[in-house]
Amino acid sequence: SIPFLWIPPLALYLLSFILCFDHDGWYRPRVYQLLLVVALAGMAWLLDSLDLKIAIPAYLAGLFVVCMFCHGEIARQRPSADHLTGYYLMISLGGVLGGLLVAVVAPLLLDGYFELGVGLAGCALVALVRRSPGEKWWKLVFVPALAFACYSEYRQIEEYGSGALVTARDFYGALRVFSEASGGRELVTLRQGPIMHGAKWVEPPDLRAAPTTYYGPSSGLGV
Repeated sequence: SIPFLWIPPLALYLLSFILCFDHDGWYRPRVYQLLLVVALAGMAWLLDSLDLKIAIPAYLAGLFVVCMFCHGEIARQRPSADHLTGYYLMISLGGVLGGLLVAVVAPLLLDGYFELGVGLAGCALVALVRRSPGEKWWKLVFVPALAFACYSEYRQIEEYGSGALVTARDFYGALRVFSEASGGRELVTLRQGPIMHGAKWVEPPDLRAAPTTYYGPSSGLGV
């Protein structure tokens, strides 16, 4: 709902790609590995946070760290000139697959916006797999980071579906239906995230046809 909010993350993604492939000195593995632990833990903690003054800058900073790590590790594996075509083709294919997973697969398999938490856990797992030989401290920091990301994702899923009559998701968004008691009467509400987009009285029966929310007596239309 915030216009042009997609521009900063896209810019940071492209900036990290440019830096990592411009010069090897921009990506310092040990520095970004340590920053990655902090970034993954912070973003996992802020899953579903509505405090935008904290969440937006925290996720932008975290995204930059994650992208620097991922792009930096890819750049370190750059092959000789004879194999660069296939190398860059695989990078492009990875972007296509990522887009399909988020835009097509996730709405079909998940009833909420859970792919972010999955991505954080996946990044921690990649960091574990990509550890350098002889670095014994690696597991000491990334195993807890992976465990915390998994726990945060589990907590998000549990809290999201708690008390909901129905949860559903499609390409346009994720919806939940709740039943609420108010003064001995039952009100069924439709919510997208924390925002209520519709309501209907179920009990008593004589209020079932009464207009509510956007079309109620106190709404702009009602007035």
